[in-house]
Amino acid sequence: MTRFVAASLLVLLAAGAAHAQRVSNVKGTTLMKACTGPSALQCDAYVDGFADAISAAGKDHALACIPIAATGTELRDVLVKFLKDHPEDQHLQASALAKRAFAKAYPCSK
Repeated sequence: MTRFVAASLLVLLAAGAAHAQRVSNVKGTTLMKACTGPSALQCDAYVDGFADAISAAGKDHALACIPIAATGTELRDVLVKFLKDHPEDQHLQASALAKRAFAKAYPCSK
């Protein structure tokens, strides 16, 4: 019985670890500097990657419905405006802030 309980705990722990997600340590303050600095290449890459990930999730699981015609510059502008409008949240993870920014700017119709 003890072996069964130990084996069950190992299975549960392994299952929990399998659902762990990688979380970036990039904060909103870092992203704001990248997006408003002399070269916004890092910001553009972050925004484009984030938009691609939203698109890859598919419409049924989308966090936002970004139009196909939206440019990288437009997406950067949406993110920068959100960050400027919410300076008190810039200490949070950049991904959480980007998610909120795009969900607000590009809500999906239900």
